[in-house]
Amino acid sequence: MLAQNLRKNAPLLLSLFVAAGFAFLLVELVMLNHTGGPRLISVITCGLGIAFSLVALVNNRRLRQIVAVLFAVLSLAGLYGFMTHQGARGFRQQGVAAAPATEDRTIRRALNSFGNLPPTLSPLALTGLSILGALVTLASTAEAARKH
Repeated sequence: MLAQNLRKNAPLLLSLFVAAGFAFLLVELVMLNHTGGPRLISVITCGLGIAFSLVALVNNRRLRQIVAVLFAVLSLAGLYGFMTHQGARGFRQQGVAAAPATEDRTIRRALNSFGNLPPTLSPLALTGLSILGALVTLASTAEAARKH
């Protein structure tokens, strides 16, 4: 009974999980104050991901196909963030290398942490969720077409 209900409602549940994933990333971005300048791209991406996930629930085959394509385009934002974080990482490591040497362990740890930031893989969460959203949307479109 439970398995049958899960199978029947899988597209709905998966779309809601994708929306929740984007919502959690959005909350994290706001909490980390990652909202200004080019970093705003990630905030907008999360908002669009939530919106696309909810629009994908509409029972309209053509609309779902469009949303799947939009999800695929949205996945590029995570790749852009990955490349941006990679570039910033090298820049920050140069800044750490230029800092005066110190014996204070706390300052050394802070400098090392600063040199390793920003995390390079975090933006790829946007790519992964976007691709998952596209796949779920396409699967639900195919499922609806098969039922008719």
